[in-house]
Amino acid sequence: MMPETDGLQLTKALKSDIRTAHIPIVLLTAKTTDENKVEGLRTNADAYLVKPFRIDVLEQTIRGLLENRQHLKSILPPPFPKKCSRPAVKMKSAFWQISMLL
Repeated sequence: MMPETDGLQLTKALKSDIRTAHIPIVLLTAKTTDENKVEGLRTNADAYLVKPFRIDVLEQTIRGLLENRQHLKSILPPPFPKKCSRPAVKMKSAFWQISMLL
């Protein structure tokens, strides 16, 4: 339990922010109903594990998520060349501001 929020609210906040949306999130919970699982996965959590859980299941879940992210990173082109510098003209568009966060 977290003092001022719950895991679902935190997950929604992280997944809706462009700066943190790429971070894999595994929900570890005692809530076991299918309705709870659906509610958790609707927050865009990457996995939902119910307590008690086996440590090897948690480890493999994390390993799979990280390997998937690494695979995507290796096959998708970067949004801009690494040596791309800011243009001489200041761009105020939302696209430029977001791309600079990546």
